[in-house]
Amino acid sequence: DITTLNIARLYQFINHIKRSGISTNEYEIWLYEKMAVPITCVLFALFALRDIFYPNRRGVSFGKNIIFCILFSLVYWLFHSSLVALGNSGKVPPILASFTLPILFLIFVSGYFYHHRKL
Repeated sequence: DITTLNIARLYQFINHIKRSGISTNEYEIWLYEKMAVPITCVLFALFALRDIFYPNRRGVSFGKNIIFCILFSLVYWLFHSSLVALGNSGKVPPILASFTLPILFLIFVSGYFYHHRKL
């Protein structure tokens, strides 16, 4: 089964298919997703730590934080699935389809932590 191959074997499989002239967009996305999804999970964990900058929580309600996180997650995965579908169809290169949102999210989280750093 192709979905259970490790990264090295999947890469070999993609190269084998590429030599035969078959489109490999879908398989390349699987390969890149094996790297992009763990990065995204770590970034979402860091995103949850953003409330560490509000220790007394007088100005921030718990409900607003939960709603913001849920809406942000839904929007993130909506755009992610759209990019993957575009990558599968060949309208977007597979590497961009897999890594665009994690890189943008990394910039957002890094900027947030940089803005709230303590000197």
